[in-house]
Amino acid sequence: MIGRLHRGVRNRLVVMVGLASFVVALYVVVVLGGGAMIGRTDSPSLPLSGLATAAVALLFAPVQSALERVATRMGY
Repeated sequence: MIGRLHRGVRNRLVVMVGLASFVVALYVVVVLGGGAMIGRTDSPSLPLSGLATAAVALLFAPVQSALERVATRMGY
């Protein structure tokens, strides 16, 4: 089905799914993985959530541009 989509729509879909996956993966690694390392598995840690948010804010633009390059290469 993705092959039938217009190239621009397909590129945006790849970028959006990639960005959503990046945010979720980073949250899981930092908040849940970091919480397990420090022994807090009952609830997410507020400082770790802040750290994950800061990391997403700093890495969002580079990840987005990398995903756009990959999506463009996939189209050709």
